Amino acid sequence: MPTLKRKTIDKQINCILPENLDPQALREQINSLTTTKKPVTDTQFWRYLRFIDLLTSDRRKDDNGWVMLWYKILAINLTGAYKKVIEDLKALRIIEVKQNNRGTDSYSADNDESKQYRLTDTFRDEATVLVHAFKRVDPKQPKIEIEDKKTELLLQNASTPEYNFLLSNLHKLRYDVEAVESDFEEWLAEGVRIKNVEFNEVTREMMRRTVESLNSDSVSFTIGMTGRITTDLTSSYKVLRRRLVVDGYEGEIMQADVTSAQIILMLHAMRTYRDQLTDPIATEELNQFEALLKTREFYKTLSLQLEAEGVQVSNPKTDFLRKVCNHNEKHRENPFYAAFKKLYPTVTEFLRVLKKGMSFTTVMTPVEAELFNNRIARRVYKELGSQTFIAGIYDAFIFKKDDESEILRIMNEEVYKATGLMNMVKVTTLKEESEKHITYPNRQPEPTPAPAPVVEPVVAAVALPEPQDLKDKENREVVAPVEKTKADKYSKYNLNDDDDDFEKWLNSSDETTFDPFTLTTEEQEAISRLKEETGRDLSELSPEDLKLLAEYNLSKLKKEVFEYQYY
Repeated sequence: MPTLKRKTIDKQINCILPENLDPQALREQINSLTTTKKPVTDTQFWRYLRFIDLLTSDRRKDDNGWVMLWYKILAINLTGAYKKVIEDLKALRIIEVKQNNRGTDSYSADNDESKQYRLTDTFRDEATVLVHAFKRVDPKQPKIEIEDKKTELLLQNASTPEYNFLLSNLHKLRYDVEAVESDFEEWLAEGVRIKNVEFNEVTREMMRRTVESLNSDSVSFTIGMTGRITTDLTSSYKVLRRRLVVDGYEGEIMQADVTSAQIILMLHAMRTYRDQLTDPIATEELNQFEALLKTREFYKTLSLQLEAEGVQVSNPKTDFLRKVCNHNEKHRENPFYAAFKKLYPTVTEFLRVLKKGMSFTTVMTPVEAELFNNRIARRVYKELGSQTFIAGIYDAFIFKKDDESEILRIMNEEVYKATGLMNMVKVTTLKEESEKHITYPNRQPEPTPAPAPVVEPVVAAVALPEPQDLKDKENREVVAPVEKTKADKYSKYNLNDDDDDFEKWLNSSDETTFDPFTLTTEEQEAISRLKEETGRDLSELSPEDLKLLAEYNLSKLKKEVFEYQYY
């Protein structure tokens, strides 16, 4: 595996502790325990502070404060004494371990060698402060790179080259440390707020750790049981990613993510569910919900609908995923869920059937991971070559500006195969993504320039067409796939009764003598089924557009495209 030497921040470790936890009092309590044979040394006491720090600073904790910690990670951070540290902190009622129904320690479903820990009620919701520790970072000590047996197996498997491809690219990525530190100084001086939270010394410490992790000699890379890949990049702060650089490249780094990824990836299952319904009202509701997803303004529009029902929406995406998609039917309905259920009762029932008693995230994460890791990343590796830089952040990728058109093409094609939707990939620069989350309260807002005067053009009067019924209009529009360099390859045409080129082609035994854009057997079947199911006459399509239309509808016929194991 790659072993490129990285630059590491050499600094003293600080521990982030609850404000109401006095380190000196804690030390005295530890010394008073019967399991402590002699007073703890500074180094030994640091291990206790470090374990508490793991619980306060881990950004992956769930809503109830539980943090999953693998025993090997504990051994690396706390040496072999980690078991005594845990038992002592439990005895002092500072931490607790999640229990199963049998009353024994519960192991994580994603890694059967990890337990879940959290601070007790006394300390969990307290403000945090920095406490100086007694140990320095050893930049020569390597970090663990392979964190479970599944990851190791997949990295060694020749049939999954995309994993080694993604891992090797992480070794090319690093932070510009000087630029990051300059940002920190500026943010502290100007009282910046990150995601509406004040940037302070504690925040800076947590951010420095993510910079150090990514810039270390080796990179953490874990493939969970769901297929999701977790790395130092996925756990990094968005506001810092504008300072990422790729070795040997001075151009701009872009980010492409899929709009409402997990939501649109359930469309395949939702259409199957819809086809089994007999109630036309329920069917129409699912059609409207799908149409809403196609607008790329799903969360914004949904929040307006829910606010009209009297529901306060703070974060449309987070609220929808947590309060609707991951709602537990055993619990009391929250106002957000109740309002959504009123607006979309059939969608609500579909979600219940889809989840089969599990969380929405548990069901959809494997589907998302399959699309991004095993389809998109694999195609980039095979079609653009192993030297192409691309790094994944769950439902997004970052890449060089030079490769934007090719990567965008592959992503759009694979998203269409999985969902039937086109142009759901959004591209921004890392700088733009970072600045979305930064607020400068002390800066005066820049004055808005006065709008330019509007000059009405003089044009000849033309007769406007009669407005069409919306439903009829939807039936008349056919969307063709976007070519690599053309955004206007969509074809809209009116129905008519003429049997022209298309009928000739359908009845032709040798299509190669007719169409220079030769259609494969599968594409012929796609066009035939489209005509049969919709009753459309395709005579006005050019041979080129007919080819594009066939490719666009081909995925509907491929049974192997994105099989959903949960449905």
